Amino acid sequence: MIPEISENPNRVGIPYALDAEGHLVAACDAKEHTPYECPYCHCPVFHRKNHKGTHSFVRYSGNHHLNDICKKIEETGKYHSLAVKPPESLIGYLCQRSVERLATPTVTPRKTNTSIASSSEMIDELQPISYTSLNQISKLDFKNLDPNAPISNGYILQDYIVSYYWAKSIFSGQSTYALNDRILHLGLASYHQEHQILVFVMHFSSNCSVRFAMSVPDRSVFNSIFRKLYEKEMNPVSNKSFFKRKVKQVLIAGINWTYVSKSQCQNYVCAADKKYCTNCYGLYMTTAVTPRQVFPMP
Repeated sequence: MIPEISENPNRVGIPYALDAEGHLVAACDAKEHTPYECPYCHCPVFHRKNHKGTHSFVRYSGNHHLNDICKKIEETGKYHSLAVKPPESLIGYLCQRSVERLATPTVTPRKTNTSIASSSEMIDELQPISYTSLNQISKLDFKNLDPNAPISNGYILQDYIVSYYWAKSIFSGQSTYALNDRILHLGLASYHQEHQILVFVMHFSSNCSVRFAMSVPDRSVFNSIFRKLYEKEMNPVSNKSFFKRKVKQVLIAGINWTYVSKSQCQNYVCAADKKYCTNCYGLYMTTAVTPRQVFPMP
């Protein structure tokens, strides 16, 4: 039995919902008088089109969202969307050295009879926000996201982002994986200051992991990223300083990830632990040109 539909302007809608077969459906493609579910908490929702022509899914009266993501959408009227651009464009925007700032035009306030708009007018419109920083992406609930969830135009979530929570399904049984331009959710492993390389890792079982290395040709950029990830500390026993990790997890916007298929140690015995070596075969390598490509996750 479908719950009674009761319009309430304070219930802000969400842009996507799941149909009876579990497929993600955009609000503009939804069928009338058809039950749908919230993709985050499976709360029953129905299609709504307001007087401005905006399509959305809203919960039935008496039901409540349970996931923090859909709760926030309902509270603020805003949602994040990875569907605004293909992955390469998204990475390119995150990685460019500077963004041209457009001058904000001066707007003369218009006099109205009421000084404050009603709450229903303020939150009735869905306001999509494209990702422009790794900080925004860090707020996603990676653990509960489906890497194969369809996004838009044939893309799925892992076309944009690969989290270590999904590593087993992605890397197991494959010798290589075409990362191309991806944002990776990784663990911080090691570094090589002389070669200006940072090493990261994905663990997906007790004895299986995949290593990733980021080369930073510019010394100032490397130092800036290094300061984000490590801090200097004094060992009270040896009275010598060492660098301690500030965080364990990071997000990396990689440019053209390449797979190192053979050893680069050039006929000498590698003295490094294989897990942290930056030259041995089996790791993925990328290049950083700006500190914005690395974001430490608290």
